[in-house]
Amino acid sequence: MPEFLRIFIDLFIVLASIMGIVVAVQSQKFLERPILRIRLMLLFFVAFAMCLTGIVPFVLVELSLEPTMIWRITSALALVVNTGVLLFVWRLRREDKADPDIGSRFNYVVSLVVILFSIWLSLNALGTFGTPSAVPLGFWFLAMFIIEAAGFTRAAMIRPRPSFD
Repeated sequence: MPEFLRIFIDLFIVLASIMGIVVAVQSQKFLERPILRIRLMLLFFVAFAMCLTGIVPFVLVELSLEPTMIWRITSALALVVNTGVLLFVWRLRREDKADPDIGSRFNYVVSLVVILFSIWLSLNALGTFGTPSAVPLGFWFLAMFIIEAAGFTRAAMIRPRPSFD
């Protein structure tokens, strides 16, 4: 089993733990803004979904499935995760219009990356261009880790506006 999966599982668990600390430390005013709550939900979703997606190949190996079937099933699961990420990002786009000071360029980049990886993963799951392999999944884990790290950095750096109420 590829070592990169174990590394990414560990990294996503660490990120999920750190995000929990950030949420606990942030003030209530921060969590009252809907767009920031949605961003934090997206970060948690990606972290936990990636951990679960990374564990699936190990379970399938224990079930004695052949490697091509393992990568087909894991690619299909990754497509489900991508769908969830896109739903969160599209909800963020809708909230960006209500809270324009946050900006939405990041959401467009994430959408584009997720859509491109969805195409590559679906081709891998179907075996369109040869035998399904771990290569698309490895790059997908790397891309999702970068998206997660950038989203975490954004969440950690945003401070609530001072309120004079």
